[in-house]
This record gives sequence, C-alpha cells and structure tokens, in this order.
Amino acid sequence: MTSAPRNLTRRAVALGVLAASALLSACTLLPKSEKLAVYQLPLTALPAASQSPTMSSLRISTPESGQMIDSARILVVPDGNRLAAYEGVRWADASPVLVRERLVQAFLDDRRIAVVSTDRNPLPSVLDLSGTLRTFQVEYRDSKPVAVVRYEARLVALRTGRLLAANRFEVEQPSNGTSVTDVVTAFGQATDALSAALVKWTIEQGAATAPLDARPVPASQQNPPRQQHDEQRVEPMPQPAPPKPMR
Repeated sequence: MTSAPRNLTRRAVALGVLAASALLSACTLLPKSEKLAVYQLPLTALPAASQSPTMSSLRISTPESGQMIDSARILVVPDGNRLAAYEGVRWADASPVLVRERLVQAFLDDRRIAVVSTDRNPLPSVLDLSGTLRTFQVEYRDSKPVAVVRYEARLVALRTGRLLAANRFEVEQPSNGTSVTDVVTAFGQATDALSAALVKWTIEQGAATAPLDARPVPASQQNPPRQQHDEQRVEPMPQPAPPKPMR
C-alpha cells in the first residue's frame, strides 16, 4: 500500500537531480565574461599661478575625434599604419572625455580663471576652449613605446562666435617600459605637458579678448554637448610588448 508513493517520491527526486545536472551543464557552456582592467589617466597637479584671476570664465568643450579615438580602448600602433588596442584593458572613460577632464583640472589648479565649466555642465562663460583630438595612442619606435597626443585647439568668444586663436599641440612621451602600467604612466605625463601648454596659451590669448566678447553667455544659450560616436571594432593587442603581429 505504501510502495507506490515511495516509488513516486524516489522518481521525483531522481528527476530533480537530472534537471539540476542539466542546468549546471548548460551554465558551463556559456561564454565567460571578459575580465577588464580599467585605468584612470594619471595626473600631476599644476602649480597655482602667483597672480589673481585674469579671466572671468571659460567653458571647456569635449574634443572632437574620430571613431577610433572616441572610445575607452587603449590604442597602439605596433608597426607601420596598423592600429590595434591592448587586450583586456580599458580607460575609465572615452579618450576625449579623459582629455577634457584633465584640462579642467589643470585650469582649476592654475587659478587664473575664476569659473571653469564644461559643455556637459555649462555655466555662463566668456570663452570656449574646444578642439580636435587627432591622436591619442602609443606608437612603437625602434621597439620602444611612445605615448603620442596631438590636439588642435580653438579659442572662441561665445557671445560673438569669433575665433580668437587656434593652435596645434603635439606631445610625445617615451614610456619607461613596455607594460600597460608603464604606457598608462606615459599617457599621464603627456597629458600633463599638454595641459600646461594649453593653460599658458589660453591665458595669453584670452587676455587680448575685445570688450564686446567679454560678457558671459548664459548656459541656456550655449551649444548642447556633442553626440558620441558609435564604437568601431579595433583589432585586440596582447598586453606584453613589443607587440607581435596578430596575423
């Protein structure tokens, strides 16, 4: 009388074990998620200027860039014109955003501009510092990595839209080693040098601003932030360097 219920119970337990085993087997077939090491851009604080603020306000716009640069990948040119990316590592943000935030910090450290804002969170501003980030990558030269940053800057009076000045900046910083950590350090040193040069140039050019240009433009009348590019696939590059051809 009691054998039938017992058999049913045993059968239910067996089916449960089989179902659990099947589920575990299916889980092992799922692709493993890629483990990424995320790096911030190292920075060194600029010394504060001795004089009081000489400009009232500046808006720093996110640099324009090509689709390859407008991503969080750490780009490298291992040889010739072949563009790749270090595998398993990323910047904390897209390269143009990293450069923008580094510039903001540099102007805040300098203290010669009273109000510094960005195109993401604009405040009433007199001038806009914008530009194009042409290069933000590692280039191998004689089997040694060099961090290369090229930036074309534009200084515009927001009220009149007048272009006050434009200049091209290029920084090349050799890395002390071939590891990703060494390369990231070289990027930090390169952007430190770029920031110092841009602060000096902006202060000098802004001092010549005409009175008509010197009235702040309300944030509501400033241009909205740019749209981000869709990320384009880049050939992965293993971390150890000097990099070897992938195919």
